[in-house]
Amino acid sequence: MPHAVRTSKDRTYRDLVIRYGQLTNTELCRKAREMTGFGEKEMSDSALEKDVDRFVKYHLEMGTLTRGEDGKLNWSQPHPRPDQPILSNEGFLTSRAGVKCEHCGRTIDLAAVELRWRPKSPLLARALHVHHFFRVTCPNCGFEGRYDTGKDVKPILQ
Repeated sequence: MPHAVRTSKDRTYRDLVIRYGQLTNTELCRKAREMTGFGEKEMSDSALEKDVDRFVKYHLEMGTLTRGEDGKLNWSQPHPRPDQPILSNEGFLTSRAGVKCEHCGRTIDLAAVELRWRPKSPLLARALHVHHFFRVTCPNCGFEGRYDTGKDVKPILQ
């Protein structure tokens, strides 16, 4: 089954579980057949059951579906992991760019410090493939770090 078709069917299964609440796998198959009309030309009953089982297995592993003691599925939003960053209601991402100091760990606002590009000539920098590296001195600890514009520069959280 192509990925685009599988994704649209997954959205349909998700919407049915959210809309009708607690359903078993067979009830979800029946609702999918009745409501969406996954025609007999598209999928047989056994293919639909296998597709629903695939959907349920994936989302049970991801934590978005939980199975109750009665075997019925509940849609739940996954809880964030302890190492996953969460934006609080006090913080927001700004359009200003910054890098994290390799020495002290503080965020360096790139609008407030001087960037030094090495080498000075942009033509020479492109020839040496170092046009995306720059150096910045941390205003907090004085450490001069070398940063990559592609992976080290992030928006500042204010």
